[in-house]
Amino acid sequence: MQTEDRYRLLGLLKSLSAADRSLLQAAIDQLDTAPQTLLTTTPGSSNERLWAAMSTLGLMKPVEPLNVPVASRVYVIEPSAAEEISRLLADNEHGDVMVKIVNDFRERIPPLLTEAVHGSNGTPFDLAMILGCIVESTMRRAIKPELYDEFLAQVAKIASGMRTPNGR
Repeated sequence: MQTEDRYRLLGLLKSLSAADRSLLQAAIDQLDTAPQTLLTTTPGSSNERLWAAMSTLGLMKPVEPLNVPVASRVYVIEPSAAEEISRLLADNEHGDVMVKIVNDFRERIPPLLTEAVHGSNGTPFDLAMILGCIVESTMRRAIKPELYDEFLAQVAKIASGMRTPNGR
Protein backbone atom coordinates (compact mmCIF):
# COMPACT_ATOMS: atom_id res chain seq x y z
CA MET A 1 0.00 0.00 0.00
CA GLN A 2 1.31 3.45 -0.90
CA THR A 3 2.11 5.83 1.97
CA GLU A 4 -0.42 8.39 0.73
CA ASP A 5 -3.13 5.70 0.68
CA ARG A 6 -2.20 4.66 4.21
CA TYR A 7 -2.44 8.26 5.47
CA ARG A 8 -5.78 8.69 3.71
CA LEU A 9 -7.14 5.57 5.44
CA LEU A 10 -5.77 6.72 8.80
CA GLY A 11 -7.53 10.06 8.28
CA LEU A 12 -10.79 8.28 7.54
CA LEU A 13 -10.29 6.04 10.60
CA LYS A 14 -10.10 9.19 12.74
CA SER A 15 -13.66 10.05 11.68
CA LEU A 16 -14.98 6.79 13.14
CA SER A 17 -16.25 6.44 16.66
CA ALA A 18 -14.53 4.03 19.02
CA ALA A 19 -17.53 1.71 18.59
CA ASP A 20 -17.14 1.74 14.80
CA ARG A 21 -13.41 0.98 15.08
CA SER A 22 -14.13 -1.88 17.50
CA LEU A 23 -16.66 -3.28 14.99
CA LEU A 24 -13.97 -3.39 12.32
CA GLN A 25 -11.55 -5.05 14.75
CA ALA A 26 -14.19 -7.62 15.74
CA ALA A 27 -14.77 -8.47 12.08
CA ILE A 28 -11.04 -9.05 11.63
CA ASP A 29 -10.91 -11.19 14.77
CA GLN A 30 -13.76 -13.35 13.43
CA LEU A 31 -11.80 -14.22 10.30
CA ASP A 32 -10.02 -16.88 12.39
CA THR A 33 -13.29 -18.80 12.82
CA ALA A 34 -15.54 -17.68 9.96
CA PRO A 35 -14.79 -17.37 6.24
CA GLN A 36 -16.25 -13.86 6.15
CA THR A 37 -18.25 -11.36 8.16
CA LEU A 38 -20.66 -8.97 6.51
CA LEU A 39 -20.32 -5.38 7.62
CA THR A 40 -23.35 -3.21 7.00
CA THR A 41 -23.63 0.55 7.09
CA THR A 42 -25.68 3.36 5.62
CA PRO A 43 -24.71 5.21 2.44
CA GLY A 44 -22.58 8.28 3.06
CA SER A 45 -21.63 7.32 6.63
CA SER A 46 -18.10 7.52 7.98
CA ASN A 47 -17.94 3.72 7.88
CA GLU A 48 -19.03 3.68 4.25
CA ARG A 49 -16.42 6.27 3.22
CA LEU A 50 -13.66 4.27 4.92
CA TRP A 51 -14.84 0.90 3.64
CA ALA A 52 -15.26 2.21 0.09
CA ALA A 53 -11.69 3.58 0.21
CA MET A 54 -10.48 0.23 1.56
CA SER A 55 -12.34 -1.53 -1.26
CA THR A 56 -10.56 0.64 -3.82
CA LEU A 57 -7.27 -0.61 -2.35
CA GLY A 58 -8.39 -4.25 -2.30
CA LEU A 59 -8.64 -4.55 1.49
CA MET A 60 -12.41 -5.02 1.43
CA LYS A 61 -14.98 -5.66 -1.25
CA PRO A 62 -18.54 -4.45 -1.61
CA VAL A 63 -21.24 -7.09 -1.87
CA GLU A 64 -24.96 -6.96 -2.60
CA PRO A 65 -26.92 -4.67 -0.26
CA LEU A 66 -29.38 -6.19 2.18
CA ASN A 67 -32.94 -6.66 1.00
CA VAL A 68 -34.44 -4.30 3.59
CA PRO A 69 -36.54 -1.13 3.27
CA VAL A 70 -33.56 1.02 4.34
CA ALA A 71 -30.66 1.79 2.02
CA SER A 72 -27.54 -0.10 3.01
CA ARG A 73 -23.97 -0.72 1.96
CA VAL A 74 -22.45 -4.10 2.73
CA TYR A 75 -18.75 -4.99 2.69
CA VAL A 76 -16.60 -7.96 3.56
CA ILE A 77 -12.97 -7.89 4.59
CA GLU A 78 -10.60 -9.60 2.23
CA PRO A 79 -8.96 -12.27 4.45
CA SER A 80 -5.54 -11.43 3.02
CA ALA A 81 -6.00 -7.83 4.22
CA ALA A 82 -6.70 -8.66 7.88
CA GLU A 83 -3.11 -7.98 8.97
CA GLU A 84 -2.95 -4.68 7.07
CA ILE A 85 -6.25 -3.49 8.54
CA SER A 86 -5.09 -4.55 12.02
CA ARG A 87 -1.93 -2.44 11.52
CA LEU A 88 -4.07 0.53 10.44
CA LEU A 89 -6.19 0.18 13.58
CA ALA A 90 -3.05 -0.10 15.73
CA ASP A 91 -1.50 2.96 14.06
CA ASN A 92 -4.71 4.88 14.67
CA GLU A 93 -4.69 3.87 18.34
CA HIS A 94 -1.02 4.83 18.62
CA GLY A 95 -1.83 8.23 17.14
CA ASP A 96 -4.59 8.76 19.71
CA VAL A 97 -2.19 7.85 22.54
CA MET A 98 0.46 10.24 21.21
CA VAL A 99 -2.07 13.09 20.99
CA LYS A 100 -3.08 12.42 24.61
CA ILE A 101 0.56 12.47 25.73
CA VAL A 102 1.25 15.73 23.85
CA ASN A 103 -1.89 17.36 25.25
CA ASP A 104 -0.95 16.28 28.77
CA PHE A 105 2.58 17.69 28.42
CA ARG A 106 1.26 20.91 26.85
CA GLU A 107 -1.02 21.37 29.85
CA ARG A 108 1.49 20.55 32.59
CA ILE A 109 4.93 21.69 31.39
CA PRO A 110 4.52 25.29 30.11
CA PRO A 111 3.26 26.59 33.49
CA LEU A 112 6.25 24.98 35.23
CA LEU A 113 8.69 26.62 32.83
CA THR A 114 7.09 30.04 32.74
CA GLU A 115 6.68 30.17 36.54
CA ALA A 116 10.36 29.33 37.00
CA VAL A 117 11.50 31.90 34.42
CA HIS A 118 9.15 34.65 35.67
CA GLY A 119 10.07 33.86 39.29
CA SER A 120 13.72 34.59 38.54
CA ASN A 121 12.99 37.69 36.40
CA GLY A 122 14.05 35.65 33.40
CA THR A 123 13.88 36.76 29.79
CA PRO A 124 12.65 35.09 26.60
CA PHE A 125 16.30 34.18 25.99
CA ASP A 126 16.38 32.36 29.35
CA LEU A 127 13.24 30.42 28.40
CA ALA A 128 14.79 29.54 25.01
CA MET A 129 17.94 28.30 26.78
CA ILE A 130 15.91 26.13 29.15
CA LEU A 131 13.93 24.65 26.26
CA GLY A 132 17.12 24.09 24.26
CA CYS A 133 18.70 22.26 27.20
CA ILE A 134 15.60 20.09 27.62
CA VAL A 135 15.62 19.21 23.91
CA GLU A 136 19.35 18.43 23.99
CA SER A 137 19.00 16.26 27.09
CA THR A 138 16.06 14.39 25.56
CA MET A 139 18.03 13.81 22.37
CA ARG A 140 20.99 12.36 24.25
CA ARG A 141 18.77 9.97 26.17
CA ALA A 142 16.46 8.82 23.42
CA ILE A 143 18.03 9.33 20.00
CA LYS A 144 20.99 7.72 18.32
CA PRO A 145 23.77 10.24 17.60
CA GLU A 146 23.45 9.73 13.85
CA LEU A 147 19.83 10.94 14.08
CA TYR A 148 20.55 14.25 15.90
CA ASP A 149 20.59 16.35 12.72
CA GLU A 150 17.33 14.84 11.49
CA PHE A 151 15.74 15.40 14.91
CA LEU A 152 16.87 19.03 15.05
CA ALA A 153 15.60 19.62 11.51
CA GLN A 154 12.17 18.36 12.59
CA VAL A 155 12.21 20.57 15.71
CA ALA A 156 13.17 23.58 13.56
CA LYS A 157 10.42 22.76 11.07
CA ILE A 158 7.81 22.57 13.84
CA ALA A 159 9.11 25.78 15.45
CA SER A 160 9.03 27.57 12.12
CA GLY A 161 5.46 26.43 11.55
CA MET A 162 4.44 27.92 14.88
CA ARG A 163 5.37 31.38 13.58
CA THR A 164 2.64 31.48 10.95
CA PRO A 165 -1.11 31.82 11.61
CA ASN A 166 -1.98 28.50 9.94
CA GLY A 167 1.05 26.61 11.24
CA ARG A 168 2.38 26.18 7.69
